[in-house]
Amino acid sequence: INPYRQFSAIQIRYGGCKGVISVNPDLDNSPHQLRIRQSMRKFKCSHDILELCRISKPRPLYLNRQIIVLLSHREIDDRTFLLLQHQHQQYLSESLVYPTRAYELLAEKINRSLFPLRTLVNAAHLNLIQEPFFRQLIITTSKFELAQMRERTRLKLPKNSAR
Repeated sequence: INPYRQFSAIQIRYGGCKGVISVNPDLDNSPHQLRIRQSMRKFKCSHDILELCRISKPRPLYLNRQIIVLLSHREIDDRTFLLLQHQHQQYLSESLVYPTRAYELLAEKINRSLFPLRTLVNAAHLNLIQEPFFRQLIITTSKFELAQMRERTRLKLPKNSAR
């Protein structure tokens, strides 16, 4: 775990307990630095070493149909959702034209530990929108995203607006 990377949630194992805990700045001066919910207790154990299994990381955030309906009832203008939809469609279109957008789209979808996209692009000086395999991958990814938007009313929020 990178000690310099900020995170907000951690998956842990500790003394017969397991689950996800969140960072709570209110506990900074508290004698109790870790609060375990009853639902996290799986079995009794004297093991007192905190094991960090996984930490949270930035991920894309989407609005689904239910959230959009709730926000709409809270008087968020429907044009806001249409604008988000338009922005995401534009982003997908740009990924077919601009290599940097293509890289962003694929990097978001591909597991870096399984497929080192950045290394491949840099080492081979690969243009993702011209190389046939990657171009087809971009097209397929864009079609999937558009289908998600149409069928599930799944709207992606811009990186700087979410998390």
